[in-house]
Amino acid sequence: CRKSLSRTKSFMSLENMGEVAPMSTPPGSMAISDVDSMEHGTCGMDCEKCPEILYRKDDQYQLYANLDGYLCTAKAGSHTNTDNARRSFVFDSASGILRLIDGKQVFARGDEARVAPEGAHDNISDELRRWTRSEAGVFSLVADGRQLYIDEEEGQ
Repeated sequence: CRKSLSRTKSFMSLENMGEVAPMSTPPGSMAISDVDSMEHGTCGMDCEKCPEILYRKDDQYQLYANLDGYLCTAKAGSHTNTDNARRSFVFDSASGILRLIDGKQVFARGDEARVAPEGAHDNISDELRRWTRSEAGVFSLVADGRQLYIDEEEGQ
């Protein structure tokens, strides 16, 4: 996973989809809405409070946070996707917080998606850490509608 501003297949990005249909993504990209399977926590139920491992549709790429706090995708055990705690997410629809099981929250920083504890680094604005999740699985910022997506213009 690269942490530069250039977008790659394994880098999570944010895009303001504006008037584009909710399931649309920029050319050469794959939306998180394309997630088609999840692993849930120990209760085994599809409940909101259980940690989820999110997979990209039709492959084994998982959403995870790398060691520098950037959201990425990679297969379990490859790149820096080596710790279950950095790929287990909980989404609280009431608060709009998407977080790792250690409490680090997903937030927007420019066109990047990062994780950090509330108040740390650039995670200082409610507007940049409040998300909605559509029935199709699309995560969008409440403030401006930007969506998480995976840009596939470049290789890994």
